[in-house]
Amino acid sequence: AEKLREKRAIQSLGIVEETEKDKIVNDIKVEDGRLYYDKKWYGRYQNVFVECREFGKIPAVIQSICMSDIVVKKVTDLSKIKITISQLHKGKFTLKRRC
Repeated sequence: AEKLREKRAIQSLGIVEETEKDKIVNDIKVEDGRLYYDKKWYGRYQNVFVECREFGKIPAVIQSICMSDIVVKKVTDLSKIKITISQLHKGKFTLKRRC
């Protein structure tokens, strides 16, 4: 109950706490076959980590980038995952660079 009071007090002050569920990436765009996501540019054949609740953190390679979706190939079993831009926007999937 005390945590709930603290949370309401923080919200009434206009301070917003950001959690993993609440994180929404607003700056996503596709230009010239490249994806701008989370203040970084991603291109075809770039190594990335794909994170989601269903699969966890997966090493993958970007296969194609379209206006509505991207396709990544998992490194572990070479299967493909189609991720829509709206899924990235909502935070259902996240991309991170892999060295």
